[in-house]
Amino acid sequence: MKEGRHVGIIIFDEMVRLSVARFRVEIALVEIGLDEHGSPLFTESVRQQLPPYMPELVVKMMEKMRSDDGVYAWVYLDVAHENWCTEFAKIESCDCNPVLQDHKIEEYLGLGYVTWICAFCDESSTGEGGVDRFDGAYRYWVRDGDREEAYWRFDDDVSQRLLCEHCARRAWIGLKGGWPEMTLLERTWTLD
Repeated sequence: MKEGRHVGIIIFDEMVRLSVARFRVEIALVEIGLDEHGSPLFTESVRQQLPPYMPELVVKMMEKMRSDDGVYAWVYLDVAHENWCTEFAKIESCDCNPVLQDHKIEEYLGLGYVTWICAFCDESSTGEGGVDRFDGAYRYWVRDGDREEAYWRFDDDVSQRLLCEHCARRAWIGLKGGWPEMTLLERTWTLD
């Protein structure tokens, strides 16, 4: 059985914080100390809180993030479980040997920049950015010079995947028959 879940990775000076989520609902928050070289210390108690594929993924992501001056990544995980695994019976702990089949960075924040990546077409945009809250959706925007690109996450989408404007319009029009009139509720944050 396949399962889609996300992990948020935030690097601090003395630790890395993982926020493991299913459908944008946090199911685990794990803080991992770093050694004198900045590598994560996966103690036995930490390993018991994580799926077996997670330590290797965290090390790879931290290497990438450090090389890009990244501080936060939101990563979609495509995980395969055995059909009999209790993970799908509303029991949070897995009793099989899950395999990470693929992962994809969807949101990426660095020192002074953001990168948003569409979950469907893989279009990405990098620059100064932020998030606006609308009635029923969040609009993630990136500005690079005079060009601004928008990505959307809709409240009623249980997968909570990020879509570029083109894919969001195609999906919304296909499902609802037209692009909604949405009212800006607040500018949630801005990075510039």
